[in-house]
Amino acid sequence: MKKRTMKARRPKREPTSQFELGRFLSRLVGGKSTGKYHSGDVIFAQGSPCEEVCYLDRGKVKASAVSDKGKEAVVAMVDEGHFFGAECLDGRPAHLSTAAALGEARVVRFEKNAMLRLLQKEQGFLYFFMCRLLARTVRLEEDLLDHLFNTSEKRLARVLLLLANFAQGAKTARINPKITQETLASMVGTTRSRINLFMRKFQKLGFIDYDRDLRIHRSLSKLLEGRAR
Repeated sequence: MKKRTMKARRPKREPTSQFELGRFLSRLVGGKSTGKYHSGDVIFAQGSPCEEVCYLDRGKVKASAVSDKGKEAVVAMVDEGHFFGAECLDGRPAHLSTAAALGEARVVRFEKNAMLRLLQKEQGFLYFFMCRLLARTVRLEEDLLDHLFNTSEKRLARVLLLLANFAQGAKTARINPKITQETLASMVGTTRSRINLFMRKFQKLGFIDYDRDLRIHRSLSKLLEGRAR
C-alpha cells in the first residue's frame, strides 16, 4: 500500500512582509500630524496629558524622568523606526517621562482614537506596531538586567555600542548626535566623574577615539565578553 506523504505547508506570509509605513501614511487622512524637532526640543513633557502615540521617523529621542526630589534619570533612548508614548492606549492620563529630541528628529503623532481605529482595522499596521512594541519591551528588559547584574563600566560599554551607528561590516562608528557625559552618567546610573574615568580608560585601550566626534570600535564588545586586555 502506497504511503501518503504530507506536503509541507508553505508558511503564511506575514502581514508586514509587504507593509510600507511611508506609503500607508501618505494615504492616511486625518488623525495624524508630522513635526520636525531640533536638538533639545521637547516632544512631550512629564505630567502632560497623554493623548497621542508618537512614531520616530528619523533621529533619536531621549526619554527622561525627574523624581520628587529633583533627580533626573534617563529612562530610555528611542531609536528611529520605533513608537513611544503608547501608554495612552492603556488609559494613562499623563506622561511618566519627558521625550526630547537628540539632534534633528522627525516625529509622526497619532491621535489616540485614530490609533485605536487603525489597530482595529489595519492588520498590517497592527502587526508592524506590535513588532516594534515588542522590540522595545525586550530592549527595556535587557537594560534592566544590565543595571542589575553588570558593573557601571560594562554598562557604559553596552550603552556606547547601542548608540553607535555601525554600518554593515564597519569596525568603527561615530555616535551621532553627540551625547554629553552627564547624559551617559544618567543612562548608566553613575556619576559624571566615573564616566570620564571609564572613557579615558576605553580610549587608552583603543576602544574609542576622540577627535571632533566620538568614534566607537567594535572591539569594545570584548569588554562585555570579558576579553578586554
